[in-house]
Amino acid sequence: MRNIKIEKNWMGGKHWPNLAVVDVSGDPKATALPEGLSEEEKEKIIQSWRSIAVLKITPPVDVRVGYIHDNSSRFLKHKIETLDGMFGMRMGPETLKFIVIPRDLKTELKLELVGIISENSERYKNLPLY
Repeated sequence: MRNIKIEKNWMGGKHWPNLAVVDVSGDPKATALPEGLSEEEKEKIIQSWRSIAVLKITPPVDVRVGYIHDNSSRFLKHKIETLDGMFGMRMGPETLKFIVIPRDLKTELKLELVGIISENSERYKNLPLY
């Protein structure tokens, strides 16, 4: 085998940036997503979830957001909007690992859970919600 890592000198942290990850517990009151639903049916259930995880990215840079559940992960392919580095994610019944990836694939990020709020929170009324 060709040892590409050695051949290209890809050793060390500058070639292997960390991804910021935070665990968020699910909302046991939220409706689960049953198997076999259409995308429209799934989205209707997701929009019914009222618990919102407020997440904060530091430094506030252009990122892609995703989540890990069990042995799979998904990422939103579009740039997300934030408010002072913060954004909201709806929480279903399952615990998720949220992850952010900097667009430049170099910036070291911190991702933190600011709190869990209800969708109608006055304090966060202008927070971008995904």
